[in-house]
Amino acid sequence: MLLPSFGSELRAAIKQRERDMKSLLGRVLGAVVLVSLTIPARGIPAVYYEGREAGGPSEMRYAYRVDAEEEDYGITEFRVVTGDLNLENYTDVVKPEGWEFGIGNGVNLGCYGGYTEVGGFAILLKHVTTQSVVWWTKDPKSAITKPFTFGFNHSAEPGDAAWYMVSQKPDTFCEASAAPVGMGCGPVHGPGTTGIPEPATVLLLGLGSVVLRRK
Repeated sequence: MLLPSFGSELRAAIKQRERDMKSLLGRVLGAVVLVSLTIPARGIPAVYYEGREAGGPSEMRYAYRVDAEEEDYGITEFRVVTGDLNLENYTDVVKPEGWEFGIGNGVNLGCYGGYTEVGGFAILLKHVTTQSVVWWTKDPKSAITKPFTFGFNHSAEPGDAAWYMVSQKPDTFCEASAAPVGMGCGPVHGPGTTGIPEPATVLLLGLGSVVLRRK
């Protein structure tokens, strides 16, 4: 028969052991989730951020290596959120042969709350934006079926940015907001994205400009 004090100590030790095991299991599961967010699934294109502004290997201040395989059915469109809609401010644009580059709209993309180093975790805001730069082709023979680095130079300060792709299948792909920045699945960087206003602010500014024109 156990003495009362010894029995209490044993029960306390067992409970502490259970807590330790739960904590270990939580850390293991967290690591598994992180790895799954970092490593793209087979057949899904990934976007690695290689911009010079973040210490990447590219000569371009903003650079995006799209890893696409033939099984992705060929990428025909790639977008990145931007804070600048003036096409003249984008220089030294890198694009595949047979592709175009311009300012895009019509696709709702996520907005993020600042600048995050590559490998860190960005903060996704509640509102969306249609502001993006877009590379595209209408020629099926020009579709991307192997890795290619898109890029450009721009003087604006960088911020976290969503990306979006379209394949020939057609399928659409976008970043996973909970994944690390610039490492394949997560957000990347775009020019001037920390200054993108919320839709309500844009509406108020538009109303103000209408009022001014009517005076």
